[in-house]
Amino acid sequence: MAKLGHGYERVHGEIRYSGRVIMKADSASFEVFNKQWAKDKYRAYRHGDPVRGVDIDSFVILNEIFSKDISRVYFNIGNLKDVDAKTFTVLDVGKNFAGRVSVDNYLLIDETEYCGYAKDKEMVFFHTSSYGKPKKIKSANVNTFQSIDYGYGKDDKRCFYKGVIVKGADPDTLEVIGQYHAKDGKSVFYRGEKIVDANPEHFEMLDHPFVGNCRWAKDDRHIYCQERIHAVVVAK
Repeated sequence: MAKLGHGYERVHGEIRYSGRVIMKADSASFEVFNKQWAKDKYRAYRHGDPVRGVDIDSFVILNEIFSKDISRVYFNIGNLKDVDAKTFTVLDVGKNFAGRVSVDNYLLIDETEYCGYAKDKEMVFFHTSSYGKPKKIKSANVNTFQSIDYGYGKDDKRCFYKGVIVKGADPDTLEVIGQYHAKDGKSVFYRGEKIVDANPEHFEMLDHPFVGNCRWAKDDRHIYCQERIHAVVVAK
């Protein structure tokens, strides 16, 4: 038996996924690319199931979420409609990792989130694999849009969090500082929403941001749990 990763195994010349045999999989040419995608010389596979209608000669895996062939774009649970496959490209690796750690840095929970931005010649898309299908971001400028990190993105005029406009955010100064936190020259944001009265000049994530099921941060006046003020900083 040979473990191929992400639930796949080669056992006595057969390919198995989560213990079940994948019928007609070609063992000799079978490759596992990531959690979502695998292929052999005849077929592409999504979580162990053959992807119907794939042109295997032109099939390419783009990242953890998306793949495509000459005429179709595929995501974790289906095919993307109303998209130009020839110009479709991904804008990030399709996943964010933020392990929950204790004070001694021991990893307790893998909080990897499979999500990311992509675009074709006319539209920007955002998708998170935990629900639904990719959403079209009609307000985004496809020519200037870029993915930043942890679901944040921007174009020349606006900032976005998971495809939704971050109101008041400045794309020229926006920076992502944590799994949910970002800031620009005027404000601090948590999951795309402004944290009232937070000071971006001094706002920073603390060394152990997951202690007590909180992402801890501080500025010159307050200590924050998520977006909420937890305590007042006492001046020395």
